[in-house]
Amino acid sequence: MYDMRFQNWVNEEYGPFPDTDALDDFALSEERCDEIQAAFDDWCRKNAEADTKRPTTLYHVTTPKKAVRYRESGRIIAPVRGFTTMQAAMAWALQTGRTVVYAVPAPADATHKLPDHHNEFGEAWWIDRDCPEFKCQFSAGRP
Repeated sequence: MYDMRFQNWVNEEYGPFPDTDALDDFALSEERCDEIQAAFDDWCRKNAEADTKRPTTLYHVTTPKKAVRYRESGRIIAPVRGFTTMQAAMAWALQTGRTVVYAVPAPADATHKLPDHHNEFGEAWWIDRDCPEFKCQFSAGRP
């Protein structure tokens, strides 16, 4: 069964996919073909523009207990979720009671926008691989 949640997320993230219902009609006019091609090209361009707006650093919020595990293992295990700004991370820390914030480099080929968890201070993203590089930006206790 097709999961509409994914399609809704794609539509929210990149805008709706161009109308392709007309592709079932084999008697397309040349104008309609050009219109569909233009819509598809526009969608691809917007998709590419969204990819260029990927953050280079994410701010990951965690607990002191997990921070100790990160240091012991030398990495943050995927998926690594974070925010685009320190302010957004601090707002999340206050909301969740977590007290440690790490800055994590966000590789462009492994960083994806989350469909939720955004706040007024920044966007939420996730990295789909382990992060061996992380630097403490804030700790209300021992990280």
